[in-house]
Amino acid sequence: MTEEFTEIERKYLVHANFPKPDNFVDVEQGYLSEPGEPELRVRIETHRALLTMKTRHDYLSANALTSEISPILARALLKLCDPEKVIVKRRFFVTNKHVTWEVDEFYGSNTGLIIAEVELDTVSQNIALPDWIGREITFDAKYTNSSLFHYPFNIWGT
Repeated sequence: MTEEFTEIERKYLVHANFPKPDNFVDVEQGYLSEPGEPELRVRIETHRALLTMKTRHDYLSANALTSEISPILARALLKLCDPEKVIVKRRFFVTNKHVTWEVDEFYGSNTGLIIAEVELDTVSQNIALPDWIGREITFDAKYTNSSLFHYPFNIWGT
């Protein structure tokens, strides 16, 4: 199955005390593209594997083409990525006021970072922010997953 769409999302830092539901997937993802190029991402989730090509309009929206691939192919592609930079995270799905938030708790080279994203229908859509949401980081390039792969959170202070 292949999907092509424009995604519009906002991103926020999360306080460590967010509600952790039983609804989550474990994720490993890597990038086969260099910074500044359209993003070519391989992702292995708990029950599926995906290959995504993403071209950004800006930090708020992007065009994405995603296809489900075999886990064997995904594992082979992930091995082409720098193993020390592969993003490892647990993605929780938290519903608040009829809006589903994807909350990523990072491990490995990005341990300590928790980011929430919410997909919007339009760039001007207003949403109620839960009390566990912190500072908005939508427009801060260092918090994109591609940047976290190439420049992990644990090296920012160096």
